[in-house]
Amino acid sequence: MVTDLVAKRSVVTHGPDWQVNEGLGSRMAENGHSHSAIRSYIDRPYERSPRRVSDVVPSRQWRASAAYKALSDHMPEHQLSMITDLGPPMRGRGWVLTLGVRDFSDCDVQICRLLLPVLMVVGLMYDRLEPWRSVSATLPAGVGLTARELAVLALLARGLSSGSIARQLATSPRTVAKHLEHVYRKLGCKDRLVAVALARELGLT
Repeated sequence: MVTDLVAKRSVVTHGPDWQVNEGLGSRMAENGHSHSAIRSYIDRPYERSPRRVSDVVPSRQWRASAAYKALSDHMPEHQLSMITDLGPPMRGRGWVLTLGVRDFSDCDVQICRLLLPVLMVVGLMYDRLEPWRSVSATLPAGVGLTARELAVLALLARGLSSGSIARQLATSPRTVAKHLEHVYRKLGCKDRLVAVALARELGLT
């Protein structure tokens, strides 16, 4: 699932042949902002851990929500989300697992925690073939930040340390430091304060 809640666009593929479900995509684009699990990622973007809807809101409240009613024809009640990328202001890519009869177990959630870094890497590989969001349109000519560098810069602007950024992106602090070197060079600055200020001026964070 790739969703831009500001532009109200969503592309959802599922099933054995990974077909695009236009009906579900349209409903997700309209109602994703009020989906309890999605809302929790937007409100706390640093917390990327997989989560069940039931981890966020009581079942009765979830079933009474507008998002559930809009999506229930396409998606069962029990859902587990794995967000692999988030971009400002409300753009994201991820996977949603669903069950109709029972909720996901704690063991299921733990398996998804182990799987999430793999899916994040798959997403980065996919970006080389077909970028999921165009960032070049917001950048001055010649800047050319990659999607990964943009993600590092966005987390930096939110006050995270290099170690925290590394944990969020499932990489090493050394790799984050290398990304930051590239960001500073491309933005023509030498420290994080100036980089964050420039990023905000450019509308990147």
